[in-house]
Amino acid sequence: MWSAVDGIATDDELALLESDAPAWRRTLERLLDDTEDNLEAVRRIEGPERAQVVADVEAELARLEAAYDRLTTSDDPASAVLVAPDPIGEVRLQASWSGGEVVVWAGGPDAPLDVYVAFDGDDPHDAAAALDPIRRLGTLIEDSVALTPYSDTLEDGGTPPPGLRFLVRSAFVDKESVRQVLAIIADVAASAGSPAIALRSVSGAASRVPEDATAYAHRHAELMLVTLTAGPEPVVAAATPALDAIWGRLAPHVDGAYANFLTTATEADVAAAYPPETFRRLAALKHRYDPGNLFARNHNVRPPSYRVERVAS
Repeated sequence: MWSAVDGIATDDELALLESDAPAWRRTLERLLDDTEDNLEAVRRIEGPERAQVVADVEAELARLEAAYDRLTTSDDPASAVLVAPDPIGEVRLQASWSGGEVVVWAGGPDAPLDVYVAFDGDDPHDAAAALDPIRRLGTLIEDSVALTPYSDTLEDGGTPPPGLRFLVRSAFVDKESVRQVLAIIADVAASAGSPAIALRSVSGAASRVPEDATAYAHRHAELMLVTLTAGPEPVVAAATPALDAIWGRLAPHVDGAYANFLTTATEADVAAAYPPETFRRLAALKHRYDPGNLFARNHNVRPPSYRVERVAS
């Protein structure tokens, strides 16, 4: 729906919308109602970011109103689609600030792509042989190679400015599903409103460890997929339906989840992170070492003996 509003829908997406014009209209009406509610909410934001957030939601509402007007004043449902050229060369920025610091995200179809490669070895020629094929994938903007201790390959993330919410989801992709997932991700990444997307290779040495050796059981996976949506609460709330639709497209081709890349900790999240046999082993360990479930502020595996007691007041 949003790709049609923004003028970047594919032919297949347009055909799907045109096949049920009344449903298209109802969806636009629902999005209008939701966006009007979001606008009312962001107008209550206090702080220096208020003006930009309000302007963003107002612009979103204006695009929806224009699409609705086109749909309701024409007999041709395709007229509700804004035909707009892709913004070639345009990189969109979202910025937040607090305490004199500015945090900026780059987005849009032409935003740069970060590629991180960990090479096991200290020979520069061998490292170059591994890196050169990746360098040739596109226009190289910046290249940095450093000999780094393994313990320093991951850096702690900085503390985000107050008022920002982060919504992180993850799943694993087996070898047979890589092409389907990459096709979906390429389509999503070229669309307006795409979340930040990360792909991590998790095969190789990790796949040679037995699945029952540790709490991490997704040894069959070829890739780990992570999406990140960030912004003030109303902005993230407004983006969530589109994010749900993206994960709906991915669902047939992914499974599981990685607990470190999950914002939520529902029972479904725990089940995705820990498959049944892994969950049973972890629950037995909890029963042995933490039968009272003291350590529960996590993706909690409850011991079999633990029961939640509620006292009526």
